[in-house]
Amino acid sequence: LNDDMEAVSGATYYAAQIIDGCESVGRTAVTVEITSTDMPAGDQTQEITVDNAEEATIADLGVDATGTVTWYTTAEDAEEGENPLSSDTVLVSGTTYYATQTIDGCESLGYAVTATVTLGNGDLSAASFSYHPNPVKDVLTLSYDRNISSIEVYNIVGQQVMVKMIGQNETTVDMSQLSAGTYLVKVMGDSASKTIKVVKQ
Repeated sequence: LNDDMEAVSGATYYAAQIIDGCESVGRTAVTVEITSTDMPAGDQTQEITVDNAEEATIADLGVDATGTVTWYTTAEDAEEGENPLSSDTVLVSGTTYYATQTIDGCESLGYAVTATVTLGNGDLSAASFSYHPNPVKDVLTLSYDRNISSIEVYNIVGQQVMVKMIGQNETTVDMSQLSAGTYLVKVMGDSASKTIKVVKQ
Protein backbone atom coordinates (compact mmCIF):
# COMPACT_ATOMS: atom_id res chain seq x y z
CA LEU A 1 0.00 0.00 0.00
CA ASN A 2 1.13 3.56 -0.66
CA ASP A 3 1.94 5.72 2.37
CA ASP A 4 -0.66 8.31 1.33
CA MET A 5 -3.54 5.85 0.95
CA GLU A 6 -6.49 6.92 3.09
CA ALA A 7 -7.10 4.56 5.98
CA VAL A 8 -10.63 3.28 6.62
CA SER A 9 -11.97 3.15 10.15
CA GLY A 10 -12.69 -0.44 11.23
CA ALA A 11 -10.50 -1.96 8.49
CA THR A 12 -7.68 -4.38 9.29
CA TYR A 13 -4.28 -3.96 7.62
CA TYR A 14 -1.30 -6.28 7.68
CA ALA A 15 2.24 -5.10 8.26
CA ALA A 16 5.45 -6.80 7.17
CA GLN A 17 9.03 -5.68 7.54
CA ILE A 18 11.85 -5.89 5.02
CA ILE A 19 15.50 -6.25 6.07
CA ASP A 20 18.24 -6.35 3.41
CA GLY A 21 15.67 -7.11 0.73
CA CYS A 22 14.15 -10.01 2.66
CA GLU A 23 10.47 -9.58 3.60
CA SER A 24 9.04 -11.26 6.66
CA VAL A 25 6.73 -14.22 6.15
CA GLY A 26 4.49 -13.37 9.06
CA ARG A 27 2.22 -10.35 8.99
CA THR A 28 1.07 -8.29 11.98
CA ALA A 29 -2.63 -7.46 11.86
CA VAL A 30 -3.51 -3.84 12.70
CA THR A 31 -7.14 -2.77 13.02
CA VAL A 32 -7.65 0.97 12.56
CA GLU A 33 -10.15 3.02 14.56
CA ILE A 34 -10.36 6.64 13.46
CA THR A 35 -11.69 9.06 16.07
CA SER A 36 -12.80 12.52 14.99
CA THR A 37 -13.99 15.51 17.00
CA ASP A 38 -16.68 17.82 15.66
CA MET A 39 -15.83 21.47 15.17
CA PRO A 40 -17.32 24.01 17.58
CA ALA A 41 -20.48 25.85 16.50
CA GLY A 42 -21.81 29.37 16.90
CA ASP A 43 -22.14 32.71 15.12
CA GLN A 44 -19.69 32.96 12.25
CA THR A 45 -19.73 36.75 12.47
CA GLN A 46 -19.39 38.29 15.92
CA GLU A 47 -19.44 41.98 16.83
CA ILE A 48 -17.54 43.12 19.91
CA THR A 49 -18.33 46.61 21.22
CA VAL A 50 -15.71 48.26 23.43
CA ASP A 51 -14.65 51.76 24.42
CA ASN A 52 -11.02 51.06 23.49
CA ALA A 53 -10.03 48.86 20.52
CA GLU A 54 -7.31 47.18 22.57
CA GLU A 55 -9.92 45.91 25.03
CA ALA A 56 -11.31 43.43 22.47
CA THR A 57 -9.50 40.10 22.86
CA ILE A 58 -9.83 36.48 21.82
CA ALA A 59 -11.60 35.83 25.13
CA ASP A 60 -14.53 37.95 23.85
CA LEU A 61 -15.27 35.51 21.02
CA GLY A 62 -17.69 32.72 21.87
CA VAL A 63 -18.44 29.30 20.38
CA ASP A 64 -20.52 26.34 21.49
CA ALA A 65 -18.23 23.50 22.48
CA THR A 66 -18.07 20.66 24.99
CA GLY A 67 -14.29 20.30 24.85
CA THR A 68 -11.35 22.63 25.35
CA VAL A 69 -11.45 25.52 22.86
CA THR A 70 -8.28 26.80 21.18
CA TRP A 71 -8.06 29.73 18.74
CA TYR A 72 -5.77 30.15 15.72
CA THR A 73 -5.22 32.83 13.09
CA THR A 74 -5.28 30.47 10.09
CA ALA A 75 -7.10 27.31 9.09
CA GLU A 76 -3.70 25.70 8.44
CA ASP A 77 -2.50 26.42 11.98
CA ALA A 78 -5.77 25.02 13.34
CA GLU A 79 -5.38 21.84 11.29
CA GLU A 80 -1.79 21.34 12.40
CA GLY A 81 -2.38 22.52 15.98
CA GLU A 82 0.39 25.11 15.64
CA ASN A 83 0.72 28.69 16.93
CA PRO A 84 -2.35 28.79 19.22
CA LEU A 85 -3.47 32.24 20.37
CA SER A 86 -3.56 33.27 24.01
CA SER A 87 -6.83 34.49 25.49
CA ASP A 88 -5.50 38.06 25.76
CA THR A 89 -4.62 38.34 22.05
CA VAL A 90 -6.06 41.66 20.80
CA LEU A 91 -8.64 41.21 18.05
CA VAL A 92 -8.18 42.88 14.67
CA SER A 93 -11.52 44.02 13.26
CA GLY A 94 -12.52 42.18 10.08
CA THR A 95 -10.13 39.29 10.74
CA THR A 96 -11.26 35.66 10.66
CA TYR A 97 -10.12 33.44 13.53
CA TYR A 98 -10.41 29.67 13.79
CA ALA A 99 -11.64 27.80 16.87
CA THR A 100 -11.02 24.12 17.54
CA GLN A 101 -12.19 21.94 20.37
CA THR A 102 -10.25 19.08 21.90
CA ILE A 103 -12.00 16.08 23.43
CA ASP A 104 -10.04 13.15 24.89
CA GLY A 105 -6.88 14.40 23.22
CA CYS A 106 -8.44 14.62 19.76
CA GLU A 107 -8.55 18.14 18.27
CA SER A 108 -11.12 19.15 15.67
CA LEU A 109 -10.61 21.20 12.55
CA GLY A 110 -10.97 24.98 12.85
CA TYR A 111 -14.35 26.73 12.88
CA ALA A 112 -14.14 30.15 11.18
CA VAL A 113 -15.37 33.20 13.11
CA THR A 114 -15.00 36.73 11.73
CA ALA A 115 -14.65 39.41 14.41
CA THR A 116 -15.91 42.97 14.00
CA VAL A 117 -14.69 45.39 16.65
CA THR A 118 -16.93 48.41 17.19
CA LEU A 119 -16.01 51.35 19.35
CA GLY A 120 -18.89 52.25 21.64
CA ASN A 121 -19.69 55.63 23.05
CA GLY A 122 -18.03 56.48 26.32
CA ASP A 123 -19.78 58.41 29.05
CA LEU A 124 -20.12 62.17 28.90
CA SER A 125 -17.58 63.73 31.22
CA ALA A 126 -19.26 64.37 34.57
CA ALA A 127 -17.21 67.55 35.02
CA SER A 128 -18.43 68.96 31.70
CA PHE A 129 -22.06 67.81 31.80
CA SER A 130 -24.82 69.23 34.00
CA TYR A 131 -28.60 69.20 34.27
CA HIS A 132 -31.23 70.76 36.53
CA PRO A 133 -33.64 70.74 38.25
CA ASN A 134 -34.14 67.22 39.52
CA PRO A 135 -36.92 66.58 40.50
CA VAL A 136 -38.43 68.58 37.65
CA LYS A 137 -41.94 69.98 37.27
CA ASP A 138 -41.87 71.34 33.73
CA VAL A 139 -38.58 72.04 31.96
CA LEU A 140 -35.31 70.15 32.34
CA THR A 141 -32.17 72.06 31.34
CA LEU A 142 -29.07 70.23 30.13
CA SER A 143 -25.65 71.55 29.14
CA TYR A 144 -22.35 70.08 27.99
CA ASP A 145 -19.08 71.65 26.88
CA ARG A 146 -19.45 69.90 23.51
CA ASN A 147 -22.25 69.31 21.05
CA ILE A 148 -25.37 67.47 22.28
CA SER A 149 -26.72 65.65 19.24
CA SER A 150 -29.97 64.24 20.60
CA ILE A 151 -31.98 63.37 23.70
CA GLU A 152 -34.23 60.36 24.27
CA VAL A 153 -36.61 59.99 27.21
CA TYR A 154 -37.82 56.59 28.43
CA ASN A 155 -40.28 55.65 31.15
CA ILE A 156 -39.26 53.26 33.88
CA VAL A 157 -40.36 50.18 31.87
CA GLY A 158 -38.18 51.13 28.92
CA GLN A 159 -40.76 52.69 26.57
CA GLN A 160 -39.55 55.70 24.62
CA VAL A 161 -41.82 58.65 25.33
CA MET A 162 -39.86 61.47 23.73
CA VAL A 163 -36.99 62.06 21.32
CA LYS A 164 -35.46 65.43 20.45
CA MET A 165 -32.70 66.33 18.00
CA ILE A 166 -30.46 69.07 19.40
CA GLY A 167 -27.24 70.04 17.63
CA GLN A 168 -25.93 72.45 20.28
CA ASN A 169 -24.27 72.29 23.69
CA GLU A 170 -27.22 73.52 25.78
CA THR A 171 -30.87 72.62 25.56
CA THR A 172 -34.14 72.21 27.45
CA VAL A 173 -36.62 69.36 27.54
CA ASP A 174 -40.27 70.15 28.19
CA MET A 175 -41.54 67.37 30.46
CA SER A 176 -44.72 69.15 31.51
CA GLN A 177 -46.96 66.78 29.57
CA LEU A 178 -45.46 63.64 31.11
CA SER A 179 -47.07 61.85 34.03
CA ALA A 180 -45.42 62.03 37.41
CA GLY A 181 -42.82 59.33 37.89
CA THR A 182 -39.22 58.36 37.20
CA TYR A 183 -37.75 58.69 33.70
CA LEU A 184 -34.46 57.78 32.08
CA VAL A 185 -33.03 60.52 29.89
CA LYS A 186 -30.36 59.42 27.42
CA VAL A 187 -28.17 62.32 26.32
CA MET A 188 -26.04 61.66 23.23
CA GLY A 189 -23.06 63.67 22.11
CA ASP A 190 -21.00 63.29 18.96
CA SER A 191 -18.75 60.64 20.52
CA ALA A 192 -20.20 59.91 23.95
CA SER A 193 -23.49 59.37 25.76
CA LYS A 194 -24.92 59.37 29.25
CA THR A 195 -28.17 58.15 30.77
CA ILE A 196 -29.53 60.02 33.77
CA LYS A 197 -32.48 59.30 36.04
CA VAL A 198 -34.93 62.18 36.40
CA VAL A 199 -37.96 62.38 38.68
CA LYS A 200 -40.97 64.17 37.20
CA GLN A 201 -43.27 65.72 39.81
